[in-house]
Amino acid sequence: MIDISTLKNWFKKGLKPTQEQFWEWMDSYWHKKEKIPIEKIEGIDPILQTINTLNERNHLIIKTRELQIFKVAPNSNNNILEIGDFVQGFVEEQFINATYNGGDSTKLTSYGIYN
Repeated sequence: MIDISTLKNWFKKGLKPTQEQFWEWMDSYWHKKEKIPIEKIEGIDPILQTINTLNERNHLIIKTRELQIFKVAPNSNNNILEIGDFVQGFVEEQFINATYNGGDSTKLTSYGIYN
């Protein structure tokens, strides 16, 4: 990879970079339509570890598919969605804040949705 000061020198006023230099410059940056691989993000590992640690400590929040489930007393089974639990997330492609009323958890009709 070419360092940034070298790249800048190729484009100083009055200079004309070669085609190869131009390509080197273009290849030095991520295009907005390109996905940046997570392993290329400097410092991401400690951030991900912190998130994992927080998730492990917070036993009242359970991740299931695309919903966050917040246990509501007297519900205590952290392994299942129970009637009365508060949820946030996507159901039938709609983001909801709702109370689970029972039934098919993939259907909007199973929730009391808050506006």
